[in-house]
Amino acid sequence: MNTSGFHFGNIALLSKSAENHKTNKYWTVIYARKGAGMYMLEGNLVCLNDGDLLYFPPGVGFSFSADDLGDEYSVNVDASVLRFDEAWLDSLLAVFHDLDGEILRIKDARTPAMVNGLKWLSLSSLMNELSVCKEGRRPRLIMEILELISTRKDMVPISATVVPEESVPEKLEKIERYIDCHVYGKIMLDEIASYAGMNRTYFCLFFKKHFNRSMTEYINERKVELSSGMLLGTDKPIGAISSECGFTSVTYFNRIFRKIKGMSPSRYRSQHKNI
Repeated sequence: MNTSGFHFGNIALLSKSAENHKTNKYWTVIYARKGAGMYMLEGNLVCLNDGDLLYFPPGVGFSFSADDLGDEYSVNVDASVLRFDEAWLDSLLAVFHDLDGEILRIKDARTPAMVNGLKWLSLSSLMNELSVCKEGRRPRLIMEILELISTRKDMVPISATVVPEESVPEKLEKIERYIDCHVYGKIMLDEIASYAGMNRTYFCLFFKKHFNRSMTEYINERKVELSSGMLLGTDKPIGAISSECGFTSVTYFNRIFRKIKGMSPSRYRSQHKNI
């Protein structure tokens, strides 16, 4: 079989890196072997965790970017990526008879599935074998992978993973209420994400999408506003105000305050108090 129509490789998607394919011309299978990250598929944010497998047809715009998550979530994904073109796929139409053009996702591809009624294999083991097998073995392995995808019963459309728009205002209000109640302390990402009913990866992107800033940036802005009121309304030392507003040190407080207000807390107090 002609193998020029498909490409396979292992890639590392790290923080501060990005892979973008606005005009993807291949059928694509992405298997996350280790780590967690986020893909943008046709405008939908998709959490990609270890063991997940994505399948989508040509013409789908997709990109991976760690930068969009903000400081709360460090992205490090080791992934296996399989791409093949239409000409190569034409020889496998019988295998693909159950697949359509919808972007699909398989949750936890390590779950065993039946192959040709003969043996139990998992998609992850096939993808792992694909990375180490001889070149002549790859076409057959790919056929098995595609057949597994076509017969999986737990494939869900990407659109089904998106938070319904009607629930967004309620979630935003819930998040803001949580931050207001805990702004003087240390807000843990896992706890607020759980409170909002999301995993931490999706929460970071949901937050940045709707607040136009990362959670850390938003919380720091709230803390600085609170500290500004205390600087002008009390005679408390700057160190005491820093501590009360939940900053870990006066140095960090000064740096964040200067970044947001354009001046140090002491200068802000001297310029604005009793005006």
